[in-house]
Order: sequence, then C-alpha cells, then structure tokens
Amino acid sequence: MSIVVHAGDIDTNRNAGVIENVTNVALQTRRFAFAFPGSGVQHPRMGRALYETNSAFRVAFDECRSILAVLGGFDIAAALFSARDNTAFADAIKSPGKSGVCIFSYQYAMTRTLAEIGIFPSVVFGHSLGEYSAAVAAGALSLHDGLTLVHHRGLLLDSLKGNGAMVIAAAAVEMVRPMLISGTHIVAVNGPYSTGIAGTTEQIDLLCTHFESAGCSFHRIRFGSASHCDLVNPIIPGFEKVLQTLNPMPSTCDWYSTHKNELLPAGFLPDVSYWVGQLKNPVFFAQAVSSIHDSDEQCIFLEIGPQNGLSGLISSTAPNAHVIPLSGHANDDRGAHTVLAHAINSIKAIIVGDEGELADLPTEDEQLTDLEFVVLQVWMEALRSRSIRSTDNFFEIGGHSMLAARVASDLSEMFGIPLPTNLMAKSSTAFALASALMEHCINANVDANVVAKTWRMAYEQTEDQLEEAVRA
Repeated sequence: MSIVVHAGDIDTNRNAGVIENVTNVALQTRRFAFAFPGSGVQHPRMGRALYETNSAFRVAFDECRSILAVLGGFDIAAALFSARDNTAFADAIKSPGKSGVCIFSYQYAMTRTLAEIGIFPSVVFGHSLGEYSAAVAAGALSLHDGLTLVHHRGLLLDSLKGNGAMVIAAAAVEMVRPMLISGTHIVAVNGPYSTGIAGTTEQIDLLCTHFESAGCSFHRIRFGSASHCDLVNPIIPGFEKVLQTLNPMPSTCDWYSTHKNELLPAGFLPDVSYWVGQLKNPVFFAQAVSSIHDSDEQCIFLEIGPQNGLSGLISSTAPNAHVIPLSGHANDDRGAHTVLAHAINSIKAIIVGDEGELADLPTEDEQLTDLEFVVLQVWMEALRSRSIRSTDNFFEIGGHSMLAARVASDLSEMFGIPLPTNLMAKSSTAFALASALMEHCINANVDANVVAKTWRMAYEQTEDQLEEAVRA
C-alpha cells in the first residue's frame, strides 16, 4: 500500500511554527526524490499563506520577484495574492508567459524552505515545466538562468496560443495509441492510467469526440498551448537564442531526465540541445517514478508544487512508495502552512520508523504570525479583553460595527494605508483580517511583515516593562 499523506488526514489547528530541523543523522541515511509538477497546478493566492508566515519562503520568493522585475516588470506577488477578479491575476493564471514563472517561483521558494530545515534532494525530476525547477534544485542552472529560461519559454509558447491544445486520457498509453488520429501525438506518459496527447485545436476536438464514443474518460488542459511535439518547431530558433546566453553548471545530485528517460548522475551539464529536446520530446514521468523507486524502495518522494496532483500519479505507479505532497488541493481550507507542517511531521515519522505518531505541535501563541499578533492586540484594545484567540469571531465576542470601524481605523493608521471602514464585514477572525490586511498592503506597496514585526516588538516590549513594574 502506498503511503500518501494528505492535508486532511490529521485534524489540527494551523501550525506555522511547527517546522523545525529534522534529525541530521536520520536525514543522511534517507534519500529524497524531489518531484516538480508542470503547468496546470496554478491557482488563486497560491503561496500567499507561506509568504506571510515563513521567512525562508518569503526571502526566496522575493528573490524571484526581483529577477523578474528586471526581465519583464511582472510582479508575481501582486498578481497571485490579489482577488480573483483582478486582471493581473487572470493574466498570471491563464498565460504560459506568466503562469510558468509563478509556478517556478513557488517551487524555488519551497525548495529553499526545505533546505532551511536540512532537507535536500538526492535525485530530482520534473514534469514538463517542472524540469526547469529540477535543474535549479540540482545546481545545473542558477536561479537567474532558470527564471530567464522559464520566462522566455513562456513568452514563446504564448506566441503559439490558439495553434495547439492538449488532453489527458484516463487510460494506459498502450490503449491510447491505437485511438490516436492523424496529427495528434502522445506527449506524456504520466502513470498507468494517465496519458497526455497534443495536437491542433481541431484535431484535439475530434479526438475528444472519439474518446467519448470509445468510453474513454478524459479532460482538456484549460490553459496554455501544445508542447512536447513538433507543434513547437516555430519557436525553436528563438528558444535557442535564449539558451545560448545561459551558463549551465554540472549538477550536484542525480537528475532523472523525463524527456531522455534516463538517470543523469551528478556532474551532468545540460547544453542547448538538452533543453531543445526537453521542449520537443514527450514526458516519461511514470518511467522516472518506477526507476527511482526500483533503485531505492525507501526513497521518500516529495511533491514540490502548489497542489498535490503528482502524488496520485506517483503512488499509482509505485504502490509501495513513500509519497508526501508539500501542498494540498487548491480548495483545501486548512492553509498551506498547516499542510506543510503535516508534511514535515510525516517525514519525521517515516525516518524514525514510526508512521503512527507526529511530533508535538506548538501552542497557538507560537503559531501566530506578526500580522496576526498585531491584529489581536488591536482587537484586545477595542474589546477590552485579553482572552481572545485568532479563531474567535469578532462579532460573536462582543464586537459590533462601530468597534469594527475603529479597528479598521487603527490598523490604517498603524500601517499607513487607507482601509475601508467595513473591512471586517468579510474578515471577522484575526486570521482572515490579517490576510485581508496583507492584500491591502501589497496593493499599496507596503511591506506588511516589516511593519507588523515593528509593532509586535513594541507591544511585547511594553508588556515586559509592565511586568517589571508589577514585580518592582
């Protein structure tokens, strides 16, 4: 039975502070396979909770923001963390030229977060776009070169928009191949019952009709264009020009190439032809999973992306594998930091040989972000109460519209930004209000974390002084 840990397996409170160093000795004897998903995993506000609560994630994400500002002036945070009806958000999700760098930046920040607690890859592999993140994680590309490549790759694919489409058939590649029509190509072997096909939009429309008639389940890829086949030939010259400006380096860990379908030992140096092949050739993801698992059945697969779509493919390909997604489904309401905390606890449980117990979780005070702490302090002053939790509903513990307006006014003054007086109408818990406040700060180009940290220090210093006065 495959060991797959999902966000909903354990019911607990948010655990932003639970991430701590795993035993070094245990880590040295355990291999980790970092699996990076490709396009299609992007979703609203992905990474926002981790950006707010985890300094390693935030620093790495901001590194990407700085590089992208030079490359194209696209602020991934402003787009991803904004409301669904925001134009910048819609562009970031739907356009390969922008969604690719969003996914890559998330994956890089998550990889750096793992490195901060001592978890590094023994082998990396990626699905389509994910192979660029894998190359950076393996040290074969610098962050700057990786982002440059993903940025220009996306823009080039944008130029093909409308000229191709992709579909995933819920069937083995052996069953799909006889059903193909002229001009369509198998572009991904994802798992035992998942096969990707590409072609022109008209060809894929016709193929989907054929699938329906044959009783074969399928789903169309919502965004992007066709890749991993000859349909990308028109953009190859432009892609090669970008590749010639890069400075690849020998990889520092094993790297399973999903387009060459072979393991590339540490020391591999990817050249121009490698990346051209990666853009044109099919993705052999299932074969990569089988090879990695067969070489070490105790290897832990970590899915590094904003959703958990690859974990099911990995476990269906290698039923006895340890598979841990570091993120939940886009609709998971527990929060990314909770899911990550559970994942880290699951890693600990596996490496110490006891999969039934988790590490102790921190108290609520230890979990509060600086922003949530400040919001609670303002609530306490408004409600004249010291016994308020971050999950309490403001309007159920004595709050009313006039006090809510006062809270909004106080926070507006503290953070130096205009806030609507009805801010708490849809943000009635401290956690929800902190998230809404973060969004307003981002839109106003104010670093909410820095301001909140300053206010928290002031509050805590005042409390210490009061305690000293009482003792005196």
